[in-house]
Amino acid sequence: MAQESAQTFNLVMITVAVLLQTIFLIGISLSVVRMRKSVEQFTGDVHKFLQIAGRSAEILNLNITQIRQTVQNRLQQADHMTDEFLSRSRAHALAIDRLIGNLLRTAEHANHELEQFTRSAFR
Repeated sequence: MAQESAQTFNLVMITVAVLLQTIFLIGISLSVVRMRKSVEQFTGDVHKFLQIAGRSAEILNLNITQIRQTVQNRLQQADHMTDEFLSRSRAHALAIDRLIGNLLRTAEHANHELEQFTRSAFR
């Protein structure tokens, strides 16, 4: 009977060990399931964030493109206005130069005529 008691004791100990291992494996399985849910939720959140960030980047890219086009248009307008201003300024400068040249020639002519008149008057 001692041998049967020892076998029964060994069987009980093996049963307890198997039961503890089963409990331990169930605990690990539950932890893995919880971790998996957390990881899935995390990857889902990251995916949503990346979608939102992608849409925001597209909107930002569109806005930057519009701003770039507006700035380019304004620079072209400013360039045309500057060219026109310089062209008009040159034309005005040439007109003033001609006017001053004509005025000087008229003054020289008047001076010459006045000299002629005064010389002839005092002779």
